[in-house]
Amino acid sequence: MDIGLDESSDGMASGSEAVDQLIRRGLLHEVSTEALQMRRPWYLPPPTPNISRSARTSSDLQREFGQEKWGSLLARLDLMRSPTVEDADLVYFGEEESIGCLGASLFSGKSIYLNEMYVAAISEILKNHTQGMDVVDLGAGYGSLCLRFLADDRLAIDSLTALEFTHEGRECLRILGSPFRGLKVGACDFFALGITDVLIEPGSIILTSMSNMYVNHDQKRVLTDIINWGPKIVFHFEPSMSNNESELGWERDRYMSENNYNTALLPTLRSLEAQGLLKVLEVREVVAGINAVLPVGFISWQPTTFTR
Repeated sequence: MDIGLDESSDGMASGSEAVDQLIRRGLLHEVSTEALQMRRPWYLPPPTPNISRSARTSSDLQREFGQEKWGSLLARLDLMRSPTVEDADLVYFGEEESIGCLGASLFSGKSIYLNEMYVAAISEILKNHTQGMDVVDLGAGYGSLCLRFLADDRLAIDSLTALEFTHEGRECLRILGSPFRGLKVGACDFFALGITDVLIEPGSIILTSMSNMYVNHDQKRVLTDIINWGPKIVFHFEPSMSNNESELGWERDRYMSENNYNTALLPTLRSLEAQGLLKVLEVREVVAGINAVLPVGFISWQPTTFTR
């Protein structure tokens, strides 16, 4: 199965270029909000806060990711000879189809192609910040994002520290990352004070992507731990509650609430900003998503103590 995109001479295609290529090849199709609603019916009026799922514990995350997701993937990778990230994506996404989004536009197709769009969109944002930098990915999973970042010439990352909660995810990272120089794999735990025992170099770039969404227990402490590392800048690609008074915006809010995903990131950042501990640099509500009702937005911020 060919999932490759035609890359520009200096690296991965941008999000919009990726979509154009995938549409030309008939792998993605732009669709309307009505098509999404037919696939996933939703209900009006807009939701009131109604948490139907309890907050996830470390045991819940170990079961969901360590056993069910990354554990199953690791078992398949162990049977392959020199597997790549692309091989891992083929196993993980399989033939699943979805409706995803890039900004305000919706696209249907196989999840593996929507993932190509998603990775390209995030890479496009990062490319002006990562040249020659040490990058730390908190909650790296099996490396579908961060290992592509390390391979992307436009990002020109000097070193990557991929931190993952589950042992199974870390083993996937070690297998898939074996061809790369400048890669360090370690453990992280948002539930633990300090998050990780791995030394984070001051002046690093810190990145989260769909990992902070599970931090619904102590967001202020997690952000304070990150501030204490002395990063140059922090990027969050995480879902958030919608400010869009539309049926799709309401459905996104309902999905966040029903699954008890973290909605405290931006409010907590604003609170810490008011205390003079950090400065929020940019906020975007929707960047891209493999699932159109759970897209990631973008928040960047910088500790006020950063002087390097």
